[in-house]
Amino acid sequence: WWFRILFISLFSLMILLIIKYREKELKKQKRKLENIVKERTKELEEKNILIQQKNTEILDSINYAKRLQKSSVPSETEVKKIFPNSFVLYMPKDIVTGDFYFAGIIRTNDGNELKGITVGDCTGHGVPGAFMSILTLAYVKQSLVEKDVNSPAEALEFVSKKIQKVLEYK
Repeated sequence: WWFRILFISLFSLMILLIIKYREKELKKQKRKLENIVKERTKELEEKNILIQQKNTEILDSINYAKRLQKSSVPSETEVKKIFPNSFVLYMPKDIVTGDFYFAGIIRTNDGNELKGITVGDCTGHGVPGAFMSILTLAYVKQSLVEKDVNSPAEALEFVSKKIQKVLEYK
C-alpha cells in the first residue's frame, strides 16, 4: 500500500510539474507573441502616418491643380457678357477633370467679330484629363489671337495640330 501511495504521489507530482512547465512555456510564448504584435502594430502605425502624410500631400497638390484649372475657364459672369441668356453648369466628377468650357470673341481678318463657345471633354479622368483640358484651353485661347484662324473649323484644326505636336513621341 505504501508503494502505491508513493507511486501515485510521484506520478501526480510529475504530472503537476509537466503542467507547470507547459504553463510557463505558454506564458513565455504569449509574451513573445505580444511583443511581436506590439512591434508590428508600431510599424503599422508608422506606415499609416506616412500614408496619411503622402495622401495629404497628394490631395493638396490635386486641390492646387483644381484652382489652376478653375482659373483657366471663364466665370459665369464672363460667359454672360458674351451670351447674356446663358448659364454654366459645371459639375466635374473628380476634383480635377478633363471637362472644360470656354467662351470668347473671334476676330477675323476681314474685321468680323464672331461669338464662340467651346465645350470639351479631354481623354482621361482626374489628373491626366486635367492636364489635357488645360493644354487644350490654352490652345483654344491662342487660336482666338492667331491671324490665320478665321472660323471655328480653322480654330479646331489649329488646336488639333498644336496638341498633336505637343504629344509627339520622340
